[in-house]
Amino acid sequence: MKPLQGGLKLEGKKEASLVSWTITRPAPPRRIRIPLEESSQVRAKPCVRVGDRVRLGEKIAEGEEKEGRDCHAPVSGKVCEIRNFPHPLLGESEAIELLSDGKDEPIPFLGSGRPQWESLPPLEVARILRESGVVTRPPVSSLSIDTLILNGCESEPYLTSDHALLMSHPLEVLKGGEILRRALGASDLILALEDNKEEAAEVLKSKIFFLDTLAFESRCSRPGTPRATRRS
Repeated sequence: MKPLQGGLKLEGKKEASLVSWTITRPAPPRRIRIPLEESSQVRAKPCVRVGDRVRLGEKIAEGEEKEGRDCHAPVSGKVCEIRNFPHPLLGESEAIELLSDGKDEPIPFLGSGRPQWESLPPLEVARILRESGVVTRPPVSSLSIDTLILNGCESEPYLTSDHALLMSHPLEVLKGGEILRRALGASDLILALEDNKEEAAEVLKSKIFFLDTLAFESRCSRPGTPRATRRS
């Protein structure tokens, strides 16, 4: 029997999962475990103790070595246990177990903007991302690239999570991509989409035009700044 090559070519059924593309956050579970190990070489060290109360977004573990990443509390509540728990890849791994209080009380300034972040050097932006728990392989600070590509493609017939995200939060996606571009020192940013995402592409185009217009008006409003012709 001749082996199957090239995978299965299934008919797209994405419309069935795009009845609504509004993204909502489900209620978090009562108990949450945050693994401290990504591999046998990459782990984080707890900076909280059993019995401590933590708030949403609070740092609970610090990354070790160059590739380690900090861990932050996804809910507010109490630290129940710090010990080995089952791990989907490692079999068993040290983790911090939190008991949610259902309040989701955040740390101060969580979610607020960072003024004048555009003026920060790339290594400082990379440090902020690392300490915020953003994980990349290899670490952002060690990469050297010319072009950053954001992958918005979805090959599976029913998968539409990227589509929903692009439709619900296009500005956040574009701004996040720009932050990553600056952190990496890349000159270009490309957002790759499939041909079945024409609606999302149009939304993104309108937001890009909106952001370009704001930046252009801001430059021209500065005293002594010459007006320039923007390319379409």
